[in-house]
Formats: sequence, structure tokens, C-alpha cells
Amino acid sequence: RALSTSVREILRARNTDIYVGNKRIIRAAERSQNKKEMEFAFIVSQDGRHSTDLFGRFGRERTATEFSEYVNTCSFPRCTGVVDMAGLCEHS
Repeated sequence: RALSTSVREILRARNTDIYVGNKRIIRAAERSQNKKEMEFAFIVSQDGRHSTDLFGRFGRERTATEFSEYVNTCSFPRCTGVVDMAGLCEHS
């Protein structure tokens, strides 16, 4: 299903990609620190499958409580990174 422009803006992160040849090997992203945007991204990421899975495994109340604690103590830049080791080995 198509995401509206405002939803895409909330989920968008500042990305840095490093390519070797024509293949993306490293990806880094800075995520939002806005509490409302963090909550929205948690609920809708992977078409809602991630939050639904956590609710099913640990219960909605526990998951919501722990998420709220995290969001309320999160005062540092949030960054993610991925390295495609198989792709990196192909080019070494």
C-alpha cells in the first residue's frame, strides 16, 4: 500500500550509502529523536509486523511500557548501520 507524503517524511532518515562497484556495501542512517515520530515509526515499520510480533510475544501493555520508558530516556542521536559482509568479501 502506498504511503502518504507526510508518512514518508516521518520515516525518512538521513542516509549514507557506500558502494563498491555497483553494489551497496555499507548503509548508515540517522533516525528521528522526536517522540511522536519514534512511536509512529515503531507502529508502522515493516507494515506493522514488528510491533504486532512484539505485542504477541510480550503483551501490548509490557511492550508499550518498555517503549515509553525508552522514548522518554532517549536523549542521544539514534543511528543505525548495516554492512553487507558477503558483498564486501566478493570485492576483496
